[in-house]
Amino acid sequence: MVGTVLLVAALGAATGVVTARLLSGGTATQSSYWEAIPQSSDTSSAGSTATNTASSSSDSYPATNMTSSSADTTSSTQLSTTSEEAASSSTDFSSVVEAAMPSVVSITNTIRYQQYGYSQFGQGQDQTAEAAASGSGVIVRIDDDYVYIVTNHHVIADASELSAEFNDGTSADAQVVGDDSTDDIALIKVAVSDLSSDTLSQIKAITFADSDNVKIGSTAIAIGNALGYGQSVTTGIVSAKDRAITSERETMEGLLQTDAAINPGNSGGALLDANGNLIGINVAKYSSTDVEGMGYAIPSNKVLEIVEEMLEGSYSPSTSSASAASSASAQQGAAGQQGNL
Repeated sequence: MVGTVLLVAALGAATGVVTARLLSGGTATQSSYWEAIPQSSDTSSAGSTATNTASSSSDSYPATNMTSSSADTTSSTQLSTTSEEAASSSTDFSSVVEAAMPSVVSITNTIRYQQYGYSQFGQGQDQTAEAAASGSGVIVRIDDDYVYIVTNHHVIADASELSAEFNDGTSADAQVVGDDSTDDIALIKVAVSDLSSDTLSQIKAITFADSDNVKIGSTAIAIGNALGYGQSVTTGIVSAKDRAITSERETMEGLLQTDAAINPGNSGGALLDANGNLIGINVAKYSSTDVEGMGYAIPSNKVLEIVEEMLEGSYSPSTSSASAASSASAQQGAAGQQGNL
């Protein structure tokens, strides 16, 4: 069986242990790590960008430090008053989504690359060009200085500029705090000083669920910037746990599998339980004419552990890449491309 597992902002190919081919905008060559997905010119998010900054909580907006429902049973219902039993008995998750949406952002990665000019008369003038790709992120902490957002490494890789768009439509530059290409996790920050008090009043940090306690068959709600059109919602169940997918460079293990629709642009977005708590960060899907409904997410417990270490400055990934440079072949392949991660 041949297929492609897309890491959502990236996706790729799968057999047994799923083989992943990552997809992102601006680096479309067979030899490049990410394969661009052309984005239609009428996409409203095509011009958005993302940049880096950091955060902590103040009195001017809601309490927003990272919380985990595993430490306190009451915190697991922080984002919704709907009980697990009541939520699971209904297919209407509008109140859950409404409560969680302020924690999800759209991310735009702008890559600058050198374009080499050639003509019938020989080499022409080289010029700098740009390509943009869209992904998603989840707010994990807000303090007096920064809003911290977790996303996938492949969403922010090789970025010349990053921007984050919040629930109210406001965009701001973001900076990379830390990233790990092996676990495909990145933490970025937006300066509180770059956001209005109105925007700060409309955003909040997500509440983490204990992903070890997630049950197969339980509700899964995916929120992300699908195809770069802005936040959208899909629902399904947790289909399996402890799955592995393999890309051209490494194998990711211990992933949650869901049949909630995961599309390009969803990478870095939220996978929630029926209470609106974070159970995973969407990272990939299996794409094939023979297969439907196989998406993957990094479990929230692993995300929380990595993010906390990045915030403390103690995280030491085996393979880290915060470089804004990309290979010549990837740069040339990026010419004129826009995509979704």
